[in-house]
Amino acid sequence: MLKHGRAGVPMEVMGLMLGEFVDEFTIHVFDVFAMPQSGTGVSVEAVDDVFQTKMMDMLRQTGRDQMVVGWYHSHPGFGCWLSSVDVNTQQSFEQLNKRAVAVVIDPIQSVKGKVVIDAFRTIDTTTLMMGQEPRQSTSNVGHLNKPSIQALIHGLNRHYYSLNIDYHKTSYETNMLLNLHKKNWQSGLKLIDYDHKECENLQNTQQMVKIAKLYHQRVQEEKELTEDQLKTRYVGKQDPKKHLSIPSSSFLHAMTNPLSKRRKLDSNTTESSINRKLLDFDFEKICSITLNSNNIYCCLKCGKFFNGRSISSPAYNHSIVNPGHSIYLNLSSHKVYELPEDKQWDNANSIQDIIEYLDPKYTKRDIELLPRISFDLNDKKYLVGYIGLNNIKHNDYANVVIHLLAHIQPIRDFYLLFDNNDSMASPLNNKLSLLIKKVWSPHLFKSHVAPYEFLNCVSEISKKKFTIDGKSISPKMFLTWLLNSLHSQLIKKERAKSSELSDALQGRIKISTIPIVSQEIDSRIEYTTIENKAKEVISKFWMNSYLHVDLQDLLQKYNGVKQTQVGSKEVKTYTLLDPLPPYLIISYEKSDDKRSCVVKFNPDSLDMGRYLYPVKDDIKYRLVSTIKKDDSNWAISLRMNNDSWVSIKDLEVKSQSQELLFLDDNYIQVWQMI
Repeated sequence: MLKHGRAGVPMEVMGLMLGEFVDEFTIHVFDVFAMPQSGTGVSVEAVDDVFQTKMMDMLRQTGRDQMVVGWYHSHPGFGCWLSSVDVNTQQSFEQLNKRAVAVVIDPIQSVKGKVVIDAFRTIDTTTLMMGQEPRQSTSNVGHLNKPSIQALIHGLNRHYYSLNIDYHKTSYETNMLLNLHKKNWQSGLKLIDYDHKECENLQNTQQMVKIAKLYHQRVQEEKELTEDQLKTRYVGKQDPKKHLSIPSSSFLHAMTNPLSKRRKLDSNTTESSINRKLLDFDFEKICSITLNSNNIYCCLKCGKFFNGRSISSPAYNHSIVNPGHSIYLNLSSHKVYELPEDKQWDNANSIQDIIEYLDPKYTKRDIELLPRISFDLNDKKYLVGYIGLNNIKHNDYANVVIHLLAHIQPIRDFYLLFDNNDSMASPLNNKLSLLIKKVWSPHLFKSHVAPYEFLNCVSEISKKKFTIDGKSISPKMFLTWLLNSLHSQLIKKERAKSSELSDALQGRIKISTIPIVSQEIDSRIEYTTIENKAKEVISKFWMNSYLHVDLQDLLQKYNGVKQTQVGSKEVKTYTLLDPLPPYLIISYEKSDDKRSCVVKFNPDSLDMGRYLYPVKDDIKYRLVSTIKKDDSNWAISLRMNNDSWVSIKDLEVKSQSQELLFLDDNYIQVWQMI
């Protein structure tokens, strides 16, 4: 009956019940068969006598000699009761057999594991008019069923009365009821409308054709223009020769990556008590009433956090005061409960996307597919990993450092696979891991992330040296503190001499210190070095600092020959020692007047072999990210897999030309060994 009723939604359907009359108080129903009628109201005229007779004859031929004991019909979404038409239909069945019953089933309100069903029989009004009471009997049910208001309005206990139903479920029927919320297997045969994908493919193809024509024009210009003209021909413009691969590679990536698809929520599993657009797990997970941080639940209707679920707890009181706010997710165990009933929700599989948004998990295979294209709840496309970070107050200095670390591949992979449930892990590493997982998550409900929870942890550990209101804090100060803090906590936990951070970023440098003495000769001060008192120290470094000019000239400071005077009493020489780290962080010192100064560099090639001791050939690096000053705010430029560049400033994400990188007021750069 339930499957027949669900198949007919939104129309009402009807059928007949087969069984036997056991005694004066019991009817045993063995089977049902559907009648070929449906409509907004099923009446007695809808009963097809010819169909019913043929059906009964065929059943007898197969050895099924059960008789018709009643009929059933569906009320999709409006409860179990008999309308005036239904009462007339039931009276016609009772004329054939006084003990016939009418069963009403609601396929909409019947959810996973629960069936909304009721049985009725009419009351003989002539007996009441003659002053005779109908036959009474005691009940062995053990409880009273409270009827619905709709049933009372439509004549329950006046024109008809309700009968107790006791149904015994087989293992197959139990399995069927537990899977009611799932799609029918036939839905897999339906064709999905991909018109939007056709439009996207057409636009991408047209863009590739446009750039291909410009590329052909560029090749022709190389034959006609002089070398000096070619240098300035595409300054500030898109060079088609260098950007032809960008749209084509993005197009092919979206077509071949099986996980680059729009988010689609199943209408059968999108509950009325869940509002995904109000859910936000980026902020501190504390109770909005008591400010307690233990045993926190999220109301999936309004997105607020509450403590506990016992009677009188904030979550329990919220469910009582606000009808419809009944589904609560435990933010630690990810279990889902219904309140105020305090029972575990059976339909938890339908909110798997919410759990993935709350706590993203990664495998090595997931990491291999990065970066990829995904879509948020508003169907807005975003490139995973290249998203904006909220500038809550003045935390742009931290946003660029977070992006810088999140795009150093070995560090990114380490934190994506980091176990956030490890009780031995430090809070700082734990919060940074969760933030990097969200930055690289394809399950975001909005295409940006707020680093509030991580920055709260940073503020507490640094004793408020680095806060959300860090207007005067430089990224270099924060990066240095963060690397040292993360590294020290990792080696303390693992009891090791190195960490994933030091393996990727830390190098060694030899510093030779030579004392000097000054003497005045003919009104001039001359400095003399004392070579026999020279001292050498080998230390580790996270980053190298330079004053502004050409980068290759700046690096001469580390060739082991050039002397740098430090104060009035000593000079130093610096020598980089082999091996260099896989990633090199270079910072440019700002002068006191804070005027912008251009540093020339080739983002595709930086030769570091000549500055090593001993000297080596073919040790080259390429630029992968650069932190810059942009209109008094900090921003970062990132290299993508297809060698195109993107600039991220808080929530603003836009493409950038590689040729113009050196014109930015660059501050910190990360170079990758190639």
